[in-house]
Formats: sequence, C-alpha cells, structure tokens
Amino acid sequence: MKKQLVHRLAAVCILLCIAAVGYSICLRHSARQEYRELAKAAEESGEAKEAAGASGEPERTWEERIKELQQENPDTVAWIEIPDTPVSYPLLYSGDNDTYMTRTFSGEENPSGAIFLEQHNDPALTDMTLFVYGHNMRDDSMFGSLWEYRDASYLEEHPLIWLHTPRESAAYEIFSVHRADTGTETYTLYREADAEYAEYLEREKAASAYDAGVEPEGTEQVLILVTCTSDTEEGRFVVLGRRISPEES
Repeated sequence: MKKQLVHRLAAVCILLCIAAVGYSICLRHSARQEYRELAKAAEESGEAKEAAGASGEPERTWEERIKELQQENPDTVAWIEIPDTPVSYPLLYSGDNDTYMTRTFSGEENPSGAIFLEQHNDPALTDMTLFVYGHNMRDDSMFGSLWEYRDASYLEEHPLIWLHTPRESAAYEIFSVHRADTGTETYTLYREADAEYAEYLEREKAASAYDAGVEPEGTEQVLILVTCTSDTEEGRFVVLGRRISPEES
C-alpha cells in the first residue's frame, strides 16, 4: 500500500512537472508571436513609407508609427532594432525596473517580459547614458542574441543599433562588449558630457572583450544594452554603442 502511494505521488509530480514545462513553452511562444506581429507591422509600415515616397505621396514617419504604438501602450518611447538580427522591439518605460520584467508590450504576464528603459533614465532619452534591459532568452528572442557579440565577426556583420523615436532615427555604433555585473561603474548614469563622462567612455572601451575598432570622442550619447548571464544572479552582459551622425551611418 505504501509503495503504491509513493508511486502515485511520483506520477503526480511528473505530470505536474510536464504541465509546468508545457505552460512555460506556451507562454514563450505567445510572447514570440506577439512581438513578431509588432515587428511585422513596423516592417510593413516601413515598406509602405518607401512605396509612398516613390509614388510622390506623403511618407509615413516613425512619429506616426510610434504614436500608433502609444495608443496600444502609452509606455512606448521608441523602437529599437539591430538590422538583420532578432532584435526589433518597442522600447518601453514604466518608471520602474519591475513591470516589464514579467509583462509583455500588451501587458500580459509572461516571463519573456519586454525591452525597457532604466527607471532613472529620462523617457525623453536625453541622458548621456541610456540603459536598455531585456531578458537573455534561449531562443534568441528579446536580448538573447546579444551573446553573439562575444564573437568579433558578429560585430563586423551587425555594427549598428538603431533607435527610432517620434522625433528622429539615430544610429549607435558599437564600441564595446563585455561582462559587467550589477553594481559596477558601467551602470553609472550621466546627464551631461563632462570630463568624468569622457573617462567613463575610456574605461568602457578598455573593458571590451576585444577591440571593436571604434573610438568614442567623449561627448556623444551612449546606448547600453543589458542582458543577464546564466552563471550568477548578478551576472550581466552589455553591448555599448556611441551615437553617430547621420553622415556616419
């Protein structure tokens, strides 16, 4: 009797584990589908803009596209993308670093979360250091593909990060990739470009896993993409890009 009870409990535990895994897979699939549809809509609107420009009709701007996203979620501040990679998402700002850790763009509870801006950054994106967070998903969704930047050849193929806002589209040239655990100087928020900020950029370039061949001038805005590592709770991997002029992009 006792053995039968143990076997039954073991069977129940196995079924619960299978159900939990299945539920987790369903949630990840749901998040991927949601963001694929958003990215597809953004891509289609971009194609429509090009077609409109070719036909002489008024071009559809990123301002219009961002405003449409803001109607769905007022926390939208921009669209972030790294061309020809999985990174193509709305950038959100809630005023805290918790909300979008476990909520998608639509507000659904989901472990994939969303791509979001650091709570202490200005949502107008005027700070010199802009910190953007995303989960390191195994399927390369969200910021899971950032790990590819450990290979210098990947950087050569994907050197720019684009940030589209209602005001403009700006390119950021990647100059450093490295591990930066939480609580380190990498996460210093700078509001203006002073001598201390220039030193910060020098340190971050020197910390890179390899020489990216890009030299920050010390006065340009920097975009820092942050994702977690799997070895420790505090472990993070960062990709830093300096804002460049339209002529350079």
